[in-house]
Amino acid sequence: MDIGANELKESDFVRIRWDYFSTHATQRMQILNFFIVLETFFITALLALFQFKIDFKVLRITLSIAIIFFSLIFNMLDKRTRQMIKYSEEALKSIEQKYINKYGKDIMIFTIEEEKTSIERKNREITKPCLSYTQLFKLTFCFFFLIGVIGFCFEIYLIIKSRC
Repeated sequence: MDIGANELKESDFVRIRWDYFSTHATQRMQILNFFIVLETFFITALLALFQFKIDFKVLRITLSIAIIFFSLIFNMLDKRTRQMIKYSEEALKSIEQKYINKYGKDIMIFTIEEEKTSIERKNREITKPCLSYTQLFKLTFCFFFLIGVIGFCFEIYLIIKSRC
């Protein structure tokens, strides 16, 4: 078979895989940043509405539900983005395995990162856990989710209290 002008080289596949990884890794951080800004806006609005003497029950309940809803939605978005990053990491590790004998293991960043992280997590003390991005992101989503639940419950409490 004659190599045509449109045929891809191995370096093209490496670039495509790296670009895929880079795109989704960047997207994951942008999603988290947007989520934090959005939720902070909602929480600030919710707290401001609790300060007014005017009856904003419906709006406070709506904001509390929005905080909960977006925490769940962004958690699902992060899960999907995390899967796509994992696929690209696996593809890049397969490329590394192809060249590990030729260039050595030390420059195979995806392969050694996985091994070093695994060792580090096993050797950590309970008081100093090595949390992953995923665990930290989940904590962030849970934190905002709980704020939404607290806002919702507090509003329900105020409604019940006003009727007694």
